[in-house]
Amino acid sequence: MHRIPLILFLSASLAACAPAAGAPATESLPTPVTITPASPETGIPSPTMSPMPTETPPDPEPTETPADPTPTKGPPEPDYLTGPTATGPQEAAPRQLMDEVISDLAARLSVSAAQITVASSEAVVWRDGSLGCSQPGMAYTQALVPGYRIILAASGQNYDYHTSETHFFLCEG
Repeated sequence: MHRIPLILFLSASLAACAPAAGAPATESLPTPVTITPASPETGIPSPTMSPMPTETPPDPEPTETPADPTPTKGPPEPDYLTGPTATGPQEAAPRQLMDEVISDLAARLSVSAAQITVASSEAVVWRDGSLGCSQPGMAYTQALVPGYRIILAASGQNYDYHTSETHFFLCEG
């Protein structure tokens, strides 16, 4: 008995809130209420209605796209993914690894280790198990391999050693 008037009242209330058929829906934002300090006469704070700003922010300016989206050819990519710029300051290879590499070159050239200088040493992450020096007909682990690229100088020539954290070799050619 009481349900029918209640349902009619709720239906009429909801219909009054909905936009008219064919009318564009507008976003209705609530008006903020600011509580002001209590008045000296009553001691009761009074709410004050503040209008909401009606400006909408301007649309961002469109960005121009290049007429030719074809990438330009730059220098070839290095054999490694990261170097001094990506890993922070240039990291030299650990002393033990450096000593082993210098000893290897000294044995190859039949010179003393004192005649070999380190031209550069940097931490790198190689693209695969070839450590940036792949050989035809060889298969390599397909994983990123952290290591070092060490350039040694002896007898007026540079020698390029590529290492992982566990092994090294002279990259010839």
